[in-house]
Amino acid sequence: MNFLQMHERLRLELLRRIQRGTLSVSLLARQTGFGQSHISNFLRSRRQLSLEALYRVLNAQHMTAGDLLPVKFTHGDWSGEDENGRVPLVSHASALFEPFIRPNSIRTMLQFPAGPLGIARARSTNSRKTWQRFVAISIPAADASPMEPLVLADAIVLIDRHYNSLMPYRLNRPNLYAVRNGGHLALRYLDFLLNRLVLRPYNVAFPVELIDIAPGEAPSDLIVGRIVLILNEFYATPRSLGLRLHRIHSGSVLPEHEFENPLARNRLGIGLRGAEFPFARRFESLGAKVPAAR
Repeated sequence: MNFLQMHERLRLELLRRIQRGTLSVSLLARQTGFGQSHISNFLRSRRQLSLEALYRVLNAQHMTAGDLLPVKFTHGDWSGEDENGRVPLVSHASALFEPFIRPNSIRTMLQFPAGPLGIARARSTNSRKTWQRFVAISIPAADASPMEPLVLADAIVLIDRHYNSLMPYRLNRPNLYAVRNGGHLALRYLDFLLNRLVLRPYNVAFPVELIDIAPGEAPSDLIVGRIVLILNEFYATPRSLGLRLHRIHSGSVLPEHEFENPLARNRLGIGLRGAEFPFARRFESLGAKVPAAR
């Protein structure tokens, strides 16, 4: 990693802390002795810091240069973007604000089909291209309710953070997004009308929400990413613990495909290990057609 890359990683980390409310421009200016305009220009990429200034900022934030280096993980030798389809399960806050997932933010590693992840199309702003791409999160019951029955309580969803555009991934099919609503992450269908981001639930019992886009802000700034995959509920069948793959298509579920041995690598390329998947899971993929928002 060169100096410019470390410089950019520090800028993104400071912005993340500001977004989370743990830091402000005025506080950082007091901590470092720099003027607020100096700090603001750095955060907006209008100027760079000298090496001495960079270390002053690091010391003020109790960071070291090592915190800005690409992280080498001991979780299965995972190093950020895994060609074998391993994705970190993280908190909502990490998915919202951490461009690069740190080892202590990883709850566990999940195995996903590597092939589909490798060919997924990205559509992101330039600043988002530097973020670590795929993360997974768990959805508690309260957050799942507006999207039931598409998303159930305790579901695991896979987020592509390199897709923060409102353009549909497939023609005439709405994208489901993870979106920042205040300091909270929500799953919703999105529209942009009259300078407002429109958050539409799947469950008609819940209201549509509106987010005003602040001056200098774009809708893409609030979009965490496109939901690529939903994993709903553990279950076992009387005959086996085989994996059943459900694909959403035009609002209905396609016929199930059963795999009698969940410990073997099946023909779809989904590698399962008993320690990670003690029971079979129902996979509901948004790679096929998504039911339209009602």
